[in-house]
Amino acid sequence: MSHAVHVEAARILLDRFYRELVRGTSIGHALAQGRSALVSTRARWIETGPQGRAIALEDWFLPHLYQRGPDETLLPSGTAAKQSMRRYDLFLSHNHNDSTRIEALARRLVESQGLRVWLDKWECGPGPLKPQCETGIRDSRFTLVAGSQAALDSEWVAWEIESYRALNPEGNRLLPIKLEPLELPADLDDLLWVDFTDHEQDADNAALLARLVRTADAEDAHRQRGFRPPPEPGQPGGFPRPPQYGFQGRAQELYELERRFRRGRGLVLHAMGGMGKTALATEAAHWWTRSGLFRDGACFISFEQFASAERVVQVLGGYCEGPRFDQLPAAEQRRRAVERFQQRDLLLVWDNFESALPQFNEGFGDGSPHPALSQRGRERGIWSVLRAAFI
Repeated sequence: MSHAVHVEAARILLDRFYRELVRGTSIGHALAQGRSALVSTRARWIETGPQGRAIALEDWFLPHLYQRGPDETLLPSGTAAKQSMRRYDLFLSHNHNDSTRIEALARRLVESQGLRVWLDKWECGPGPLKPQCETGIRDSRFTLVAGSQAALDSEWVAWEIESYRALNPEGNRLLPIKLEPLELPADLDDLLWVDFTDHEQDADNAALLARLVRTADAEDAHRQRGFRPPPEPGQPGGFPRPPQYGFQGRAQELYELERRFRRGRGLVLHAMGGMGKTALATEAAHWWTRSGLFRDGACFISFEQFASAERVVQVLGGYCEGPRFDQLPAAEQRRRAVERFQQRDLLLVWDNFESALPQFNEGFGDGSPHPALSQRGRERGIWSVLRAAFI
């Protein structure tokens, strides 16, 4: 290219472009919608960070499409509607007077918290709005009601709340927030709501919203048969944080790993220290959960420090069944953890496992016990868990 494209422009364009392709539109139409998104979102940051300065640019004319022949669709019409999982985490119901604040919140939830957000400004196209909003509510796991006096007086917001209740009779996925000091109606005030009245606390409150949404990850993965994301860094079973400048390359290795996993249940990834094995395994785990190879999720255990068989069982079982798993007897924990691993599309990454070999090896190849291990170590070794899970 003979000109530069701002990274924010590329993000806006490609986000809308691929969304339209998945909906079954043609490449030409998808690109036109991407350019339309650029027109409607002119802000381009020139400094990073929550308070970074931005400028207004009109760069919608940058992408060009040269085609020969008919402008055909790449995917069958209605592909997105046939997916078994809900495509969005949050539907944002709000009044247009609050649009600036809500769009800023939506961007924070997407960029900082990794949530998939349905916002009318991003998703609605030409034509009647109610059917599009109804589809957005149906395709979203939660509906967030942005509480302001203007919103509570709005017939449109009231219609979106009623549409949510009609589409979700269980009614446990409605999240009100307060944008200003006010009294919520009784039916909303009885629900768990988040206080967004202090603008300076928006980052912390967005993180709280994300945690509330993720409490339903396991339930939704099993009910909808969509994907469950791996735990966040710092949580039990959480993967390490990505490299400082992102994950680059390794496409061939990722492809080969996926091919091998489709033929077998276990792989050993080995290389010299510092070659990026952990980063590759982390990237692969996140990609494979999103793409459906391991739609029940993935969890990570490092053996760089001492990790017992009980620890492996507790991390795996807690990830599958939640905090109450720790209350079970040890024998029942092991039985259920192995059973869950066998029955579900779940990836378990053991990092630095070579550190465990001298401590947990239950015997030599001929079956005789390792002389350095006690009877307790042989009975509760990692290898018994490994064999039980894979055989």
